[in-house]
Amino acid sequence: LLVLLAIPTTVLLSACGPAPAARGAESQTAELQPAAASRPTPAAPSCQPGPPMTVHFYDAGQALSVLVTLPDGRHILVDAGESPRRPCAGCKAWHQRVLDGLHADLGTSKLDLLWITHQHSDHLGGAPAVIEAFQPRIYTDNGLDLTKTEVVKDTRAAAISSGAEIRVV
Repeated sequence: LLVLLAIPTTVLLSACGPAPAARGAESQTAELQPAAASRPTPAAPSCQPGPPMTVHFYDAGQALSVLVTLPDGRHILVDAGESPRRPCAGCKAWHQRVLDGLHADLGTSKLDLLWITHQHSDHLGGAPAVIEAFQPRIYTDNGLDLTKTEVVKDTRAAAISSGAEIRVV
């Protein structure tokens, strides 16, 4: 599993329609279909025409950042990777890898939702740069430890100043 996560990976989830063209050498792509059938069943009640849901996994060093693009085109990012200011050997490279992957996969699209799972630097440290670049409509975190560290304060401040709707779950 660790070898798989060392490179950006894309999973296409589709029970309907053709899979989109591969994104290039920087992503691995796999199509998941129901085990019982080798081809989609057009008459299935949950089957909708259009693009599949895609999931991009970005190696964020000690963590993982995941971009989900829903069939309706909305983009959800779960965790934003490491802070480039953290004094660790790979932190800047991990941060840049996540940003490069997002730029490649989103282009100029904005995020509909940035969801931070918890307030550790390797999950939210890259959020200020992600917020600046992709202007999420909604920023969600667990609301804990908001004044504990500078990276947590900086992330929440970036979300507020961007105009994102703040949600706590």
